[in-house]
Amino acid sequence: LELHTEALELHPKGHPLRDYTLGNLALVISERYDRTGAQDDLEGMLALYTEALELHPKGHLRFSHFSYHFALCLLRAKGATLPPSTPDVFALLREGSRDSVSPLKATLYCAHAWVSWAREGNHGSLGEAYDNLIQFFRRYMAIGPTAQNQHEALLRNPMLLSLTMDA
Repeated sequence: LELHTEALELHPKGHPLRDYTLGNLALVISERYDRTGAQDDLEGMLALYTEALELHPKGHLRFSHFSYHFALCLLRAKGATLPPSTPDVFALLREGSRDSVSPLKATLYCAHAWVSWAREGNHGSLGEAYDNLIQFFRRYMAIGPTAQNQHEALLRNPMLLSLTMDA
């Protein structure tokens, strides 16, 4: 924790690596929060992910990555074992799963989390989440021009296959 805090101090606002140090420090704090449940850790996580997401608005290459991690942080903030019906969590995942600039893997994590947490929490966006997942699947499969390429892509990513079967 101390080393990550020092690293963040070495990467002031405007530094090109600040986002990485924000994310690393938030991850370490979130692990400690999971052990202790300390309110200060929770507030620290929220502040770090808020800044990281501000550095990566929609349309930025890492937007989906930070949307996913910020959504995880918000779920921890609620202290619930089941996903809360907090719109902010689902809004982050919705936007993260639909970002056309972010890598497919990052958008898949957002889509997967949206479907999983909406299903577990019986959230009203579940139908939209499944529809989004099907659209994602179509985009993902369009990358492989042949059935063989598509099959290999599914084998490399079993999470996508199982979610598509659910949808």
